[in-house]
Amino acid sequence: MEFSFPDRIETLEEAGEFSDCYEPAQTWDGYVLKAVAKEQIARCSAELEEIEKRNQEHLEQLEAKVRSKKDTIRRLLVQREILAALRVAGVPPKLEQGARAAIEEDLDIHVEETGDDHRLSVSGPYGRMTVAQAVGRWLSSDVGIGFVQHIKPSAGREPGPFELAIRRLEGKERVH
Repeated sequence: MEFSFPDRIETLEEAGEFSDCYEPAQTWDGYVLKAVAKEQIARCSAELEEIEKRNQEHLEQLEAKVRSKKDTIRRLLVQREILAALRVAGVPPKLEQGARAAIEEDLDIHVEETGDDHRLSVSGPYGRMTVAQAVGRWLSSDVGIGFVQHIKPSAGREPGPFELAIRRLEGKERVH
């Protein structure tokens, strides 16, 4: 039974199991809350308020930790998907982290929780697509093309400046 402990009541039946907290009123017919009961109620209310405040603070701390862990999971999922797409596309391992950072900056990647799993997608000027599709498009852009590993020149063809730059980065050709 929830009881609000009013200062005055007409009959003891109104107080139910808490009738011991009331005494007859001096100036009117009815009952008033005893002074000791008022003190106990005030003390218990203050303690309850303090407990509720600490619980709220603790809850907020836990919620912040959960948000932080979810953000970390999302970040790692995004990185894993991007790196997998870069490897499939043939981006040299030395360039993967740079390409990943640039892609994360350029693309709007969404992580959707689906039960115990996550689904990643990218939205942009070409509509919604998978991370692998978006990485493929990004790698074909003016910025992304620099991260793609190029095919070795066929016999009789000289490597172009871009191909030479890639070779230098890979340590396969000396700089003059």
